[in-house]
Amino acid sequence: DMRRLEAMRRDFVANVSHELRTPVAAVRSAVETLRGAAAADPTATAQFLALLERNAERLHRLVEDLLDLSRIESRELRLDRQPLDLGAVVAHVLWFLAPEADKRGVRLDAAIAEGLPKVLADRRALEQILGNLVDNAIKYGAGPITVRARTQGGDGGPGVSLVEEVSG
Repeated sequence: DMRRLEAMRRDFVANVSHELRTPVAAVRSAVETLRGAAAADPTATAQFLALLERNAERLHRLVEDLLDLSRIESRELRLDRQPLDLGAVVAHVLWFLAPEADKRGVRLDAAIAEGLPKVLADRRALEQILGNLVDNAIKYGAGPITVRARTQGGDGGPGVSLVEEVSG
């Protein structure tokens, strides 16, 4: 019975994830269309679009998380490691979490060293990890949040150090 229930749960997660992908794609497409046709009130349109885009991305992430859960349980999760610009990843995470930080009066900053080498990582996994850390700092910290990245040497050779700093 337990195996049957686990299989049913895995199938449910896979089916729900698949069904949610279509409306998420439609919302993302509408955002792109609206961007091109909204010249009447550029400021209000930009704010509305940013809100719509963040929510569409949030839905997309939820769907991908459900699919990852299903893949982990079936031992089929494969990370897509590729060279990434860490500054771009950090900027995206901070942009995504900016509304929550603003709501709580928390300043978000990035201090990414110049000439930082690319990191070999799965973009979604890195964004999820960094996002969870920054989100927790926003919720439970007491001051500005700075995400710092710099090169570091050591016994393992050159590498990248990524530090989330909560000060104040």
